[in-house]
Amino acid sequence: MTRRWLSPRMRIDVARAATVPAQMRAYAEYRIFAALARRAKDIRHIHVQLEAGDEAGGSAQCTVTIDLEGIGRVRSTGRGAPLRAAIDEAAERAAALLGAPVRRARAAPEFTPDGDAA
Repeated sequence: MTRRWLSPRMRIDVARAATVPAQMRAYAEYRIFAALARRAKDIRHIHVQLEAGDEAGGSAQCTVTIDLEGIGRVRSTGRGAPLRAAIDEAAERAAALLGAPVRRARAAPEFTPDGDAA
């Protein structure tokens, strides 16, 4: 199942395995948005994939893929038990990853049509 959140700047899709409760999908959407909202103007699309751990207590997984405007794509993964811990870890890693590529892109010199640095 996928749920989409649309904004003029970024879109968040949360896909989950059938064994993942809707409550965890909602938590993932909230947590990822809260972690990345400051960078909304740089983000085109976020895809979140949730996978529950196995019944034997295996780790759950949350993978966050972020498409950045004009920069490319970054991905973070969190693992843990319960799934909430995996979501938190993935959100924190995604926020940390976003700092470097966005800052580098903004620090690059701008070029005029004739090729001279502005």
